[in-house]
Parts: sequence; structure tokens; C-alpha cells
Amino acid sequence: RMLGIKHTYSSTKKVLKSIDTDGNGTIEPHEFIEFFSKVTKPQEFRDLLGKQSQAYFDYKTTVAEDSSFGRRYRVPETVLSDKKIPAHIENVESIKWLDSNRFASASLDRTVKVWDLSATEKPLASYDYPSEIYSMDVASNGKWAVVGFGKAVDGENQIYMSVVDFENGSPMKAKLKGHDSAVFACEVSSDAMYIASGSQHGRVLLHDARTCEQVSELRRSPRLIQSVDFSDYARLVASCGSDGDVVITDISAAPTTKPAFVIDEAASTDIVYDVVFRGEHEILTCGGDYCCKRWDMRKLE
Repeated sequence: RMLGIKHTYSSTKKVLKSIDTDGNGTIEPHEFIEFFSKVTKPQEFRDLLGKQSQAYFDYKTTVAEDSSFGRRYRVPETVLSDKKIPAHIENVESIKWLDSNRFASASLDRTVKVWDLSATEKPLASYDYPSEIYSMDVASNGKWAVVGFGKAVDGENQIYMSVVDFENGSPMKAKLKGHDSAVFACEVSSDAMYIASGSQHGRVLLHDARTCEQVSELRRSPRLIQSVDFSDYARLVASCGSDGDVVITDISAAPTTKPAFVIDEAASTDIVYDVVFRGEHEILTCGGDYCCKRWDMRKLE
């Protein structure tokens, strides 16, 4: 903050490690004074980052400081909407297709609604919940979905996720235990075998979609998890969040899991808001550094 730089938990750890020159875990006054006598402006702070972050730090700084930066690029033509559906009275946090004509929407107004694209005057079904809905994902067969809540929906503060059954009309066919805070991200694997989810307290959990029992804890971050995604064939799970890092976990031998890769500071000292797999070897990330990045996992160390 003294240098006017937005930072994440991960970048803060790197800076503190640089200040703690004797490595004893404590920053003495003389170490603090010595560090800030050498690092007095953002350009000098840049040198403390990893090579990948350095490459984007200048770009991020330019965009943040230059109000006319966006004029350098051609703005795509506006695409008009075909339909506007007055679906909810609060923010819509997730929309997922059930098939080629039906989709589900989840909102902070505590409802999940199912719609037919050919008749949007009213929903086909509406499911009410005792909490705001922060995340939702639908199984590939379109028959059920997992829902993540902003607060616990049981009296014991143990249930932050549930399964909604669209076939039988059950809003809570199953309740998933494990999280102890709001679930900001959830994802169903393409084979509908697993559910991955990330919470406000930084936990990434893996559940068996058939039993709805927790299989493993994939990650424990000190900051909120923004997004999770499965690779093809559900071999890997990627997660990202407010600590600035992207973690990829191998779940091919679940319940035994192991870290595969970590991309430190994937958004150059800023938050990583989303991560998705692209084919067998690539992932895409987007973050607060005004970038959408494409990573080749074969080149990650």
C-alpha cells in the first residue's frame, strides 16, 4: 500500500520474505528500513515478482493509470439480445443449459428456476431456498444440479451445498457436508462422478456425486476461492481465488489426490477470478490484471 500497489496474499508473502533477510520469520526494524530504502516505487517492486508476473506487471500498471488505454483497441459491435426474461429480483449468479431448449438460473433472491426458451413468460419450475445462492452447476445429462449457498441451510451450520433434482422436482434431494462458509464456486465433472467446490474460507473440496459424501480436501487457501473446473475425463481439478494463485490437483487416483501444478501470481499481484481447462494441455485464466491468459501445462514447472 505504501507503494500504491494492489497486492494479494501470495504477493505479500513474497515481499515479506524479501524483507526478512535473515529468514527467522520476524521482520526487524532495520530490515524494514533497509527494504524501503531500496524499493521506493512500483518499478522496483516489479523486480521482486516471478518472471511470469513481471511480464504483465507493466501492462497492468499502464492500463490502471491510463484512462485512454481502451481507445487503442477496436470495440466489437454490440450484439442485440433476442429475449429479455424478468427472471429474478436479485443478482443472477449462474445460468446453465439443461438441454438445447431449457436452462436453469440461480439467484441471490434464494431461488433456482427452470425455463423453456420457447415460452419464457413463466418458469417451468421454481425452487425456493433459505439462503442466497452463490453458485450452481448442472450435470451433463441436465437432470440435476449442485447449488452453493451464501449461508448454512441447516440448524447446525454444516450444509452449504445441496443437490436439486429437476426430474423429480426435489430442491434438496441430497445435502453435502464439508464446508463451513459460503460456497462461491461449484462444478460437476463431465462424467457426473464428482463435484468440486470452493468456499469463502479458501477450502476446495471433492465430493462423490453418487453418494454426496466428501472424498478429499484438495486445497486450503487463506483467501476466498473464486472458481473451480474439471479437466476432460475428470483427471485434474483447477482452482483459483483471491490469493492470486492457480492450483491444479490430480484426482485420477481419488480419494488419494496430489498437487500437479501451481501457477504463482497468475494475475500479477491481483485476484484470479476464473480458471477453465481448454483441451488436454491448456488452461485459461482471467484476473484483476486486465488479462485473459492461456497456459500450456506441459511448460509449467
